[in-house]
Amino acid sequence: MSPHTDNNPLEIIFGTRGGDHFRFEVQGLTCPDADDDWYRSQLDVAISVCTGTSRDDCSLVMFSDDFHRFKTQLKSLISGERNLASLETGDYLHVDLRSDGVSCKVSLQTDALEREDDFMYRLVIDHASLDALRDAVTRVSDRYPTWSVPRQ
Repeated sequence: MSPHTDNNPLEIIFGTRGGDHFRFEVQGLTCPDADDDWYRSQLDVAISVCTGTSRDDCSLVMFSDDFHRFKTQLKSLISGERNLASLETGDYLHVDLRSDGVSCKVSLQTDALEREDDFMYRLVIDHASLDALRDAVTRVSDRYPTWSVPRQ
């Protein structure tokens, strides 16, 4: 089944669904019939933020490469080789995940996404939740190759 016809969006959750979280729902390819690598790697992503009393939703076009880079950094963070992993796309979104070995501080900054002001959100997650986060990011990167990989 191609990613375009797959009706099951993939989700990546920083935090817990029932509590404070940043949720990325990767809905599929923006241009599923594109032949150009640039357009073939664009993904429609819905982002939901729930922290304390803050609730926010936005949508964004991200690239498959963004998730592949984050997966590599996340694996290094989990193994203790580094204490920072970042998920970012251009000038519009930046997520930093910093680990102290027990917990992780997550900050999400949106740069004027569908509004006039920049927003910064923060939450703390348990270090034990990083394996589930890595698995979710891996599902996204497995479904959507980098744009340097030929179409299968």
